[in-house]
Amino acid sequence: MASVFDVSNYILQLSNSIDSDERDLISNLKLQKLLYYCYGFSLVLLKKKLFNDDKIKAWPLGPVCPKVYNKYKKYESNKKQTINGTGKIVEKIYIENEIKIKKQNMKK
Repeated sequence: MASVFDVSNYILQLSNSIDSDERDLISNLKLQKLLYYCYGFSLVLLKKKLFNDDKIKAWPLGPVCPKVYNKYKKYESNKKQTINGTGKIVEKIYIENEIKIKKQNMKK
C-alpha cells in the first residue's frame, strides 16, 4: 500500500510534467482536495484504501491529511506556488490496480 506521501508526490509529479503554459499550479489547499478525491475513488473503484498512514480530517476549508498539510504548510492556499515531488511508487501501484480492474471487467 502506498503512503500518503507517495500519493501526494505522484500528484505533484503529474502536475509538474505538464507544459508550464497549460499547468495549473498546485497549492497546499488544492493538494489536500486532490488527495481526498483520490482516496474516495480508490474506495469506490478498488474497494480499498489508497493509503492508511494518515486520516483525512474535516477542516473549515475542506478535507485535510494533516501529515501532508504540515509538510507543505509554507505554501499558502491563496498563492499559486508549485510544490515539487516524485511519485514512482504510486505510479506502479496505480498501473497494477488498473490491470486488476480491466481483468475483472473482462470476466463479466
